[in-house]
Amino acid sequence: MRGMAFVTPASPVTKGNFLVAFVGPTASGKGELALRLAEDITAEIVCVDSMKIYRGMDVGTAKPKAEVRRRVPHHMLDLVEPDEPLTAARFGEMAREVIFEISSRGRLPLVTAGSGLYLRALLGWIFPGPGANWEVRERLRCEAEAKGGVYLHERLRVIDPQAAIGIAPQDERRLIRALEVHELTGRPISELQSDHAETPPPFAHPLLLGIRWRRSTLYSRIDARAEAMVKGGLVEEVNRLRARGFASHIPAMQALGYAQVGAYVDGRMTLQEALDTFQRQTRRFAKHQMTWFRGMGEVEWFDVPPQGLEALRSQLLRRIDAYLASRGATV
Repeated sequence: MRGMAFVTPASPVTKGNFLVAFVGPTASGKGELALRLAEDITAEIVCVDSMKIYRGMDVGTAKPKAEVRRRVPHHMLDLVEPDEPLTAARFGEMAREVIFEISSRGRLPLVTAGSGLYLRALLGWIFPGPGANWEVRERLRCEAEAKGGVYLHERLRVIDPQAAIGIAPQDERRLIRALEVHELTGRPISELQSDHAETPPPFAHPLLLGIRWRRSTLYSRIDARAEAMVKGGLVEEVNRLRARGFASHIPAMQALGYAQVGAYVDGRMTLQEALDTFQRQTRRFAKHQMTWFRGMGEVEWFDVPPQGLEALRSQLLRRIDAYLASRGATV
């Protein structure tokens, strides 16, 4: 449509000034809309997805193909191998640097976010904390197994009564994390979280645009996409990953699609059973995603009309225009 840089000479980009994010469940068309709008306004796309970070996991993550990436630059893809850890906090740090670099070149970063946790990390809304120390975690887990969650909770109450108020004795994961942080830093996790809350956010006024379908339509899209993935090479992709040594038990290979197709490859399901399970669990996951995003009160929701995504394009472009104008820039 316009194909020009969005920033006027009088309003150069500075860190944190501009951020537009599309949020929504899987198969909602976030990437498709972002691609079209990026071509309209010479933007670049930043993918905020907990699975697209893995190299070699392309079909089952709906990763944009090479020809799409040639049309519009896509960032934060193929960052690590499937068996390499990458925390949400570290992802957020890396994504912010990419976004600041895009902005420094006078382009608009368009974020597509399917992971609420990773988006919150990008926006600086979660406490990053020290990295995981698996030796400490395993020791604490063994203590919980031997002595119970009440024992860990009492330990936490002594060193960090504020955190203990908000963590139930049955919440082993959060108890272990709070004790781990104290052991690694010497400071209560509640104190560190309070310090983080007082830190100015990296993006003062991000524009978060939610894409929302009627549930029945979204579920039909999910089912069709899962079927297309299976027909389009997901079985072969799982076999390639297995051949490279990525075992079925690692977290990445337990992701939606990969776990079900892995069960088929192992002879524990028929291909139709694998597809049916993949579709059913993805529909359930989409519901969980919407719960995450509805909890982010800053999201402006746009319902997709019966005519489809293209009918929503001009409406979103006008909203982005208004956002940039309010920030002193134009497209």
